[in-house]
Amino acid sequence: MDVQTSRTMAIQGLGSDKRKLSLLGIIVILVIVSWSGLLDKVSFNYLDDTFISAVSSYAAARGLNMAISVAESFTVSAGIASVSLGEALDPLNDLVERFSELITLAIGSIVVQKILLTIVSSLFFKVSLTVSAILLSVSMYIKDSPFLKILSQLFIFLVFLRLSLSLMMLLNYTVDQSFLNEQIEHNKEQVQLFSDELDDISSGRKEADETKVKIKEEIVALQKQVPILDNKLTALTAESAKLKKNVGSLASELTGKEEEYSAIDLYNPFREDGELAEMKSDLSQAEKLLDEKNNQIEIIQDQIEEVNSKVIYKQNVIEGKSNGLMGDVGGKVSALTSLLPDVDVGDFIDRAQSYIGNILDLMILYTMKTIILPILFMYMLTKAFRLIWEIELVTFIKREYKSISST
Repeated sequence: MDVQTSRTMAIQGLGSDKRKLSLLGIIVILVIVSWSGLLDKVSFNYLDDTFISAVSSYAAARGLNMAISVAESFTVSAGIASVSLGEALDPLNDLVERFSELITLAIGSIVVQKILLTIVSSLFFKVSLTVSAILLSVSMYIKDSPFLKILSQLFIFLVFLRLSLSLMMLLNYTVDQSFLNEQIEHNKEQVQLFSDELDDISSGRKEADETKVKIKEEIVALQKQVPILDNKLTALTAESAKLKKNVGSLASELTGKEEEYSAIDLYNPFREDGELAEMKSDLSQAEKLLDEKNNQIEIIQDQIEEVNSKVIYKQNVIEGKSNGLMGDVGGKVSALTSLLPDVDVGDFIDRAQSYIGNILDLMILYTMKTIILPILFMYMLTKAFRLIWEIELVTFIKREYKSISST
């Protein structure tokens, strides 16, 4: 009986030693993992990438918000009516505002997680976990150690604080790479495409407005030329009238002089009359001057007509009226129509609604990625505290606060 009892106790002791060695091995592995920082590095890299992604999404959202604010003031033609883009973009603009707020919250959550990770990966926590591991290991080999339970609880709790956040980050990274990241990038690209489209509309309208201003300045400059040309025309017309009167007078004098001669004397090639020849020369010069003056009047009239045509053409361009088959007389004028936004309202509204779906997807994905995880972590922390210390965390905090207050 004594021999059998001794064998049983020896077997139990051997099993107990194996169990202690296994636990000791686990403790050593946990301490090594804590000091290696491998999980910390992966977690920090993941948080950095998530932060950059969230910031870029926020920038895209703010850019889209600015583009919508500019585009809301535009009106486009829809058949015989005009439709304001603001009517189509107002729901999307409200959603973008909510998305920006959510991304701000997500960025704050990432920063908080990074701070917590920095704290639990600090030298203090590594040393605390190591000291706790040493004390627990020693206590395991002390028979009936009174501190074994408390040291076990302390070590498990420190391991939870030290490694659980990194493990949760690793899990989240795995889920993110497998499911979330690709969807986030796809939806971000769609939002950016829509933002670029609105930027194109805005920039085209802005360039068109700038061109309109230049055309108006050109119209003013042309209109200033009209009085100047009118004054020139008036002066030339007066000079022409004087020249015409002078030509009539010279012609009358020449006719009177010719009547003094007989037909034979008048057409006799051998007869010379210096006075008659001089009168003919004066009349010829006067007629030549009159022709030149009339040509100048025609040039000025053509210039006035051309200026008025340019003014009408440019005014039609600004007002969106057709110029028929009239050519481009202003260089930049014919390009104005191509600068104005040409939007298919129905197609635009359909795309805007589809982009609402993209933004909603991004809100859900970022909520899962940056907000649900910390909440889950805090929930698991309180549950782990209860399992380890057999008391609710809130109750523990209240009790400690009362004890501190009473002292």
